[in-house]
Amino acid sequence: MSAVRARAEGEEWVQGISTLIGVVVLNLALFEFDLNDIADTLYHRLGGDRIEPRLPSTFPTCLAFVAKVAKRQAGLPCRAEMLALVDGAVRLSSVRYDIVHGYVADYDEARHCLIRFARMKTDRDAAAMHEITLRRITREDLAAAGADAARLAGRAAALSAKLQESARSPPAMTLRPAKAAARSTPAPKE
Repeated sequence: MSAVRARAEGEEWVQGISTLIGVVVLNLALFEFDLNDIADTLYHRLGGDRIEPRLPSTFPTCLAFVAKVAKRQAGLPCRAEMLALVDGAVRLSSVRYDIVHGYVADYDEARHCLIRFARMKTDRDAAAMHEITLRRITREDLAAAGADAARLAGRAAALSAKLQESARSPPAMTLRPAKAAARSTPAPKE
């Protein structure tokens, strides 16, 4: 049983940690919504389909796709913003993973409110479960991650709107040569 479950559910610290976790998770969900919209716009309306044969669907593949398109599409608006957005998301991705896939295993008020996120792992050979620590983080650092996630979500929403506007009247863009062979689009038959 985790130390959190052993304590009374109504305690103030449980509400505080829940709020901090919620801020991170909700803002990263908002970010991911706009990331998918950015990837969709790039793919369907700004030439991304010439770079990748399929529209990405997972968080890591969307990040990689946005970065790849930003690096390869000469003349694409907001390229620097896209790369900065991807960098920010990569920095927060491990926090996101640990919070979403872990649970609060311990809370140590004596050590600057240290929170330990953990998950259970099955050891098939020993037919046993083991608790694995994913991350130790202070309340202050968790709050900072929430603030970073909120800023990232705001930047993604603004970038999504800019790309939508740009897609209405796209500038002339050229592909940069890829290191690997890129998919080519056949010429229309006459």
